[in-house]
Amino acid sequence: MKRAICLCASKSRKGNSQRIDNLIRHRLNKVFDVFEFVKIGDINKTIDNLSILINGYDYLIICGGDGTFNHIVNALARIDKKPILGYINTGTICDCGYSFGVNGSINKALKIIENQYTGRFDLIKIGDKYFTYMGAIGAFSSISYQTSRIALRIIGRLAYYLKALKFVFKKNKVTYSLTINGINYDGTSPFILLLNGNRVGGFKINKNSSSQDGYFEVYLTKNGIFNGLLSYFVFPKIKPIKTNKVIINSLSSSAWCLDGEQYELSSNVIEIDKNKLEVLCNKPFSK
Repeated sequence: MKRAICLCASKSRKGNSQRIDNLIRHRLNKVFDVFEFVKIGDINKTIDNLSILINGYDYLIICGGDGTFNHIVNALARIDKKPILGYINTGTICDCGYSFGVNGSINKALKIIENQYTGRFDLIKIGDKYFTYMGAIGAFSSISYQTSRIALRIIGRLAYYLKALKFVFKKNKVTYSLTINGINYDGTSPFILLLNGNRVGGFKINKNSSSQDGYFEVYLTKNGIFNGLLSYFVFPKIKPIKTNKVIINSLSSSAWCLDGEQYELSSNVIEIDKNKLEVLCNKPFSK
């Protein structure tokens, strides 16, 4: 008997909320023997009670944006007996979902859940916090949580890109000393990017990046015009450092953006947590 619970964030919605809710119930009631649909408001209350909410369920379907996914995954990572995850993105961009073959299409996300293919995926851990696809510090890293929710509802992802213009001409500097693969890296950078997937901000950064190989990429952005942003899109492109662990010897900031969420972190270790989650995904992915 397959039992599933869907936790649906009320704030991360696009389109007609009631129609989406009804569609999810209609489609997934046919997939699972037991299917419970729960609307969530206070995300902090939800994650505090997550172990109780998911007790007895084989599948946990998260319906919301990448931020909702991040919060729930952080709580889930600390639970020994984890259900299989599914993701229905109702947020603005859906960078996280692309790792599992989920894009912004609700119909495609439901189809993936219906097909029941699963794969195991890595997480990255900084201190006691996990993230799925992206960690950043420095310029541009605060865009996702500083952008007005009202603007996002009105103009969608364009609100993020307009916010980015604020950082393009404002010089930023992160001073770092890192040890990666036994090599010391010391210098300054407009922003540092950690990638456990291939997309950030709706753009494909590295088509060869994978969230299943036990490694992540470190981008030490070079100083340049537009705070080094062009080096991600025009040749010669910035080359990432592939690793499974970073030692932070020193870092001039502790304000991290993880999967679009703001965190103040002081840990000196960033490392991969391989095969941490089993996730419903499209057919090309394997366990």
